[in-house]
Amino acid sequence: MKIKVPLLLGIIVLLSCTPTVVQDSSSNYVVNAIEMDWPDNAEDVHFRFNIIDTKTDTKVTWRDLAKEHFDVVSDDEYLIVKDLTKLPNSGGYIPENILVSLLVDKSIPATDMDKVRRAVSKFVDEFPENTLYISFFDEQLRSTKKLTRENFSEFASEFTISTNYKLLFDAALRKFKELCGERAGVTDPQLIAKIDNVDIQHYLVILTDGRVDENNLRTADDIQKFSEYVQRLDKDPSNKRRVEIHAIRFGEEKEDVDLTLSYLCVDLRNTDVEGGLYISDPDAFIENLKVSDKKYPDYELVVQYPQNKFHYGEAQNLLIRIDYEGKNAVGQKEYAVGAKLHPVKSGDHNLWHLLWGFLFLVVLLGLTYLAIQVLIPLLRVYLENFDKRYVRKYSFENDTVYQCHYCLNEIKDQEEIVTKCHHIVHKHCWVDNGCQCADYGKNCKTGRQFLYDSKKIFSNENSSYFMPYALYGIMGGFIGWVIFHLISYFFPHVFDSFAIWLMSKFYPGYEENPFIFLRYVYMIKINSYLTAGIFLGLISVFVLAYFDKIMQHNVSLMWVFIKSLSGCVAGFLSFLIGDILIISFKSGINNFFVDSIPWFISGCVWGLCLSIQSRVVWRNIIIGGLVVGFLGFLVLYLEKWWGNYAVFFGFIVVSAALGIVFVSSRRILHRYYLKFTSDKPNKVAIHKWMSVAGGSQDVTIGNSTDCTICMNWDKNPALRPVNVKLYVDKKDKIPTLKVMDEHIEFNKTVAKKNEVFLLKHGTKFQIGDTLFQYIEQS
Repeated sequence: MKIKVPLLLGIIVLLSCTPTVVQDSSSNYVVNAIEMDWPDNAEDVHFRFNIIDTKTDTKVTWRDLAKEHFDVVSDDEYLIVKDLTKLPNSGGYIPENILVSLLVDKSIPATDMDKVRRAVSKFVDEFPENTLYISFFDEQLRSTKKLTRENFSEFASEFTISTNYKLLFDAALRKFKELCGERAGVTDPQLIAKIDNVDIQHYLVILTDGRVDENNLRTADDIQKFSEYVQRLDKDPSNKRRVEIHAIRFGEEKEDVDLTLSYLCVDLRNTDVEGGLYISDPDAFIENLKVSDKKYPDYELVVQYPQNKFHYGEAQNLLIRIDYEGKNAVGQKEYAVGAKLHPVKSGDHNLWHLLWGFLFLVVLLGLTYLAIQVLIPLLRVYLENFDKRYVRKYSFENDTVYQCHYCLNEIKDQEEIVTKCHHIVHKHCWVDNGCQCADYGKNCKTGRQFLYDSKKIFSNENSSYFMPYALYGIMGGFIGWVIFHLISYFFPHVFDSFAIWLMSKFYPGYEENPFIFLRYVYMIKINSYLTAGIFLGLISVFVLAYFDKIMQHNVSLMWVFIKSLSGCVAGFLSFLIGDILIISFKSGINNFFVDSIPWFISGCVWGLCLSIQSRVVWRNIIIGGLVVGFLGFLVLYLEKWWGNYAVFFGFIVVSAALGIVFVSSRRILHRYYLKFTSDKPNKVAIHKWMSVAGGSQDVTIGNSTDCTICMNWDKNPALRPVNVKLYVDKKDKIPTLKVMDEHIEFNKTVAKKNEVFLLKHGTKFQIGDTLFQYIEQS
């Protein structure tokens, strides 16, 4: 049974994370939906897709395809097809495993030089980084340099006419030798590595008008050298490098020019080596290098949603049917828009929400105070129904003869008695003893009545011990939400690069298909998760730790910063784990099981961060942290109609619950002891009396027999009936010592009457000749 339960849960998670794709078996073509994009604050959704022939498993392109051929349905609601565009890169993409060396002729007529510059600029725009190099030539060949978008402007002065003379074949030969591995003048280590890599295809592209100075004596010699070297190299079986030569012609079309360029590109190469292209358009060369792949979309379909009906992160199914000249294609894609932490909707993300959030904060603080101070105590009194359940009249005939446990007098017939515990007392004795059993905190655990002074409803005596931490938690959650909102507004894509890296590592099949993810499912979800983890952890833990320092008076400010930084790191790591699970299970669409995990983890680790340098019950802080995470997640998961205010309430619930869990875990832990030496070493468990949860609330020390600890072993004349009183401060819930008479030393300092000291673990004080030490233990 222990194995079946987690196995069943795992199956549920996997089934809920796996999208279903339905195809029309009667069609020979399928619409392969690759990517969805929804620009910020737009009302249109852009779907990018291609068409696959199911018989040959290859892409097909219907060039006259128009929006009139489409029928689009989503969740039984028809959508508006606004536009259909054939993507400019539909021919494919240029791979990165190439090396292109551009050789630019500086003797081109001025009318064509600007065309050369534009052609080179197009190369820069189209080719991947680190694949382009450039050199210029006339009567001399300039050195080869890397060409990028960033340094393109540095070559502006080179696109000018230097001379009308040039040595075309000499420059081509030297550049050809360079690409074949002869490194004369090559110093760039990246270029050398690419030349030596036989798996990289090398291209020499000459941008020229093709004119050759036939009267120059060197020209014929250069042509001969070029011809011999190229043919010898091509026939060498040990040569693993293959260099294609291409030429792009500028200027007028002439027969001698055509012969020269075709000789450079094709006629020199034998049948075993693929020749180059002689063309007059750089686009032809670029298109020739592109690789067609099914994972790259050919079309973009723009769909308008009626009345902007998006459900944040909820699964949507888009069904696309195409009827094109008797050919049918159908495809279905499951997708989502936005995320619980970052709902994406037109007009939903603006700074006015900060003002509304502040107004909500004021109202929420007031309601929380009233609920904890008034409503919860009243409800507790109502549910306890003390008088009806525990107060009755004593019957001499039916009841056993009892003696009042408080006054020790016999209970008379028809007198009101209290039966809250097994110690029966008079009703008036119960009231005289503070509405609790005389042995409560010693030998009685249940004999106490919850008291609520309805005449002083706003008195601190009616305040719950956890109320300050709940209010501070609300403030911490609000500040965290404000920062989260501002980051989401001004820097919505701050973790985009990191998100792409995560997907490349943890998304199954990403390497084969890097376009399979939906940007506004994963990118926004990862961004919002990490931002929330960082700032909710940082701010909430800081606020709670800081006010805890003020209330405890014994925590260093350094530890406050350490706790807050640890909360920041813990929040980031918790939601990073959540992101990895989301990507691994492909649950970009909201999934209750997967999405809740980072909240559970973060609630636990934030509680542990607060517990640094604080005595808490570990089991309780962990269990409480699970509750904290669940409450925060539940608010976000169920309240999708609140938009960004669901995030507001989620942050506040997490932070306030975190404060309550923290103080509760610490409060129930403390066990107080006094160590001292009389005739023998003693250790008295004083928490039996001064427990926050009950007892007589104080411990008295003196030579009176009425004292909790009677110092009859000490004969020092400085002893008084009551020297000190130890109790838990009702407001701040802190163990406290009050001097009732003179002649005591507190931390080696003479204390005065009525002075009050906070008790810390290890504190020492002396009464008479006896040294006491206050100890806290778990």
